[in-house]
Amino acid sequence: MIIVKDFPRVIPAQACPVVQAKIIGHNGRILRVKSIDYFTKKVIDEYTVNITSDPFEYNLTFPTGDTNEIIVGIITVEDSNGNVYEFYETHIIHIPDNEIRDLGEEYEIWYIAKNGFSVKVKDTRMYIPNDGICMIIAWKKGKLIVWDGTYKEYTGRSALLKLRFVVRRDLASVYANTIDDKDVTDIIYKVPDLAPIVGAIRLVKHIFEDRRFTPVAVSVEYDDNNVYIEVTTHVDLYSPIDLWGLIKILTGVGAIVAGAILLIASAGVSAPLSYAMFTVGAMSIACGLISIFDAKLQESPKQIVEYARSVAEEAKQKNRSTRQKLEDYLNQLVTEGKITEDEKNKILRYVDEIIATSEEAMDELVNSVDKAYKNGYNDGLEEGKKRAIVYSAIAGGVGFGIGVIAGKKV
Repeated sequence: MIIVKDFPRVIPAQACPVVQAKIIGHNGRILRVKSIDYFTKKVIDEYTVNITSDPFEYNLTFPTGDTNEIIVGIITVEDSNGNVYEFYETHIIHIPDNEIRDLGEEYEIWYIAKNGFSVKVKDTRMYIPNDGICMIIAWKKGKLIVWDGTYKEYTGRSALLKLRFVVRRDLASVYANTIDDKDVTDIIYKVPDLAPIVGAIRLVKHIFEDRRFTPVAVSVEYDDNNVYIEVTTHVDLYSPIDLWGLIKILTGVGAIVAGAILLIASAGVSAPLSYAMFTVGAMSIACGLISIFDAKLQESPKQIVEYARSVAEEAKQKNRSTRQKLEDYLNQLVTEGKITEDEKNKILRYVDEIIATSEEAMDELVNSVDKAYKNGYNDGLEEGKKRAIVYSAIAGGVGFGIGVIAGKKV
């Protein structure tokens, strides 16, 4: 058995602090400690220690590199022939190149690495990476701090938050792997350029299916270079529950994108190059602010509901515009003889079903926001969960921003 005490998840210093470990049942074997760079897959360093007692206690440190990185820390118990008996692995956000921000009070702070790994700590200080390797969300009752390239502080009772994903089209193609219609996937196999477009529209269905938080609106747009996905949700800033949903969707983004880039690396692009794509070209971050609501939840402020309805209607129009743009492109493919009229109609039927379901979901969830303020927040939230049990929030992308749609900035 390997027992690790007080394991570091975020290391803001150059060297890893001492980690207490206890090894039980392996006297006479070998303890191996190894650090691997997540993106390049290169071993940063490793060392071995002879296990000379049972239990065996050892103060270990994970080797670290010279720059900000995501480290895969590995502990194994082996025999002299290299046979592994036990295995322990974790991820570490190593950010020695950082700017320290003193928050003055203790916050719950989420460091969200761009590979999909996140960790929550309680601290009075925030360590902001100078290379943008992760984004940070800090929360305490009624207060929210976001760092996504720019430092922002918000205060209030509740808010409409917007997540914006800017997905490079070649990477957005991975979304097509989630399409659950064989006829559609067969057509995409013939015309791969449809993958990022139809796949991103399929993502809208995912966002309403998994019920990780309550999206008010979801929209998809695209151009020659990128796919743009916006998710707006209502959040109670007096409780961390809604924020957990945001953390899950952000980590989902990173996991899907990191996987896509590592696939590119395995296809012939070097891992260091894929990492550069990930941190620079593929993962732009932006955040916009309009405001945060200060009204008490039981006061039923009409402004919040009006904002929610407005955002939902805007999302519907964007989705309808995207659908028309897709139809025009499909007509072009028919004219060029690349697909048949029947295949075009199969794609459109699939897309129309998703858009219709998403519009129904948006209407119901906006109504749940209204109900929350009219009948009390908890009753309204519960009603929203009942109504939207088939809807929810998974997301993936390459570039994300978090913005507040309504309220005020500190």
